[in-house]
Amino acid sequence: MEVIGHRGAKGLADENTIASIKAALNSHVDGVEIDVRVTKDKAVVLAHDVQLGKYRISDTNLSELKSFQPELASLSEAIEAAKGTFLAIEVKAGVDLHPVAAEINKCLGEGLKLRQFGLGSKQQKDLVALKKLFPSAKLIVIEPYFRKRAWKRARELGADTIFINARLVSRRYLNASKAKGFKLYPYSVNSPGKAERLVGYGAVGVISDYPDRFKKAGNL
Repeated sequence: MEVIGHRGAKGLADENTIASIKAALNSHVDGVEIDVRVTKDKAVVLAHDVQLGKYRISDTNLSELKSFQPELASLSEAIEAAKGTFLAIEVKAGVDLHPVAAEINKCLGEGLKLRQFGLGSKQQKDLVALKKLFPSAKLIVIEPYFRKRAWKRARELGADTIFINARLVSRRYLNASKAKGFKLYPYSVNSPGKAERLVGYGAVGVISDYPDRFKKAGNL
């Protein structure tokens, strides 16, 4: 069973921070999922929500955001902290993709390998655009609402990896997904027992807020 830490490990530390990423790594995860947004001055930062406190991220410069939240991390800092562990980068809706691409290209120039990260989104148009920017990168379909749409989106992209809301999945759906060649990771799954059942039905692994609950170091 593969275990991917959700927003680092949001149940163990503040989500989308370097501390959260380190907590996930200390839990022996197979990968770490993070969210990225872009500031007014085109810095790529880790954040799930549109706003940090009263500040709308896209309308605020990095220095002002850092003064409000000093632990705010950049994508390049997250890549460095992940230390070669697979990093699933969810690009949030409405984000300017060009600064994200520029940051990834900078890290590729400094030794990051394509196999070390995946690019995910809930927005199909953003995944299409990311595929043009990084034709060889792993694309991740993130589907919160419609399980059959997840298959359709993945087929359109030529992708095989799907992060899907755990509320959408069933034994039949996971079995069918596996038969179709899709690799499914339900989120967020915090019970090892439930995770084992889902993997038994056909999921490859799970995305968890509490990866420390999965005591399988060296055997994930």
